[in-house]
Amino acid sequence: MPTDTKEEPAACVVEMAPGAGDDLALPLLKTPLERTKRQQLAIGTSVISILSLFVLGIALAFYFVETRLSPAARIAALVILGSEILVALFCLERIAHSDPGVVERTPQTTRPLPPVVAEHLRAGRSLGGLGHVADAERGVFCTTCCIWRPRDRGRCAHCHICQRCVVGFDHHCGFYGRCITKRNMPYFTVIWFTWPAAILTVIVFAIMSKVG
Repeated sequence: MPTDTKEEPAACVVEMAPGAGDDLALPLLKTPLERTKRQQLAIGTSVISILSLFVLGIALAFYFVETRLSPAARIAALVILGSEILVALFCLERIAHSDPGVVERTPQTTRPLPPVVAEHLRAGRSLGGLGHVADAERGVFCTTCCIWRPRDRGRCAHCHICQRCVVGFDHHCGFYGRCITKRNMPYFTVIWFTWPAAILTVIVFAIMSKVG
């Protein structure tokens, strides 16, 4: 599965000055690669939809086609396979539309600015080659997002596809076009276990339909 785990530049260490850069306007946030994200999500959605229709067809076949399955077993096959499809679609919706943990710009996450960042902004220089700035008390300042990354919420990293810092970052999934983080990892894990479970369910009821 394609993922983005691009290494980030090393952080330089600075000492903070209270209220540094409070009068400075921050540069605009970079635009996420929305086209790439949409294409990636389209791939994942298409594959999950095709698998869902395939499993649904098998479930209906178990129910309507004449086999040795008892009426109760037919209903069970339909309910179990239908539930597995619904779980997969629910997890897909949560991955696609829930917030993975993006760190927003607020007065608390952007101020005070590191002196080196404030110096660049006052001089009208780009922050592009500056690298991240580390402070013993505040942690790491991302010079791309211009935010202080939370220190008490697990690993935080900048996604170069979404162009945002994300808390609990694991990787950017090229199959769903979304960052996979501590927040949505349960949905990501469940959706991949759903399909082996569906295949196993199909095999079990197929054997039962032959044995009777």
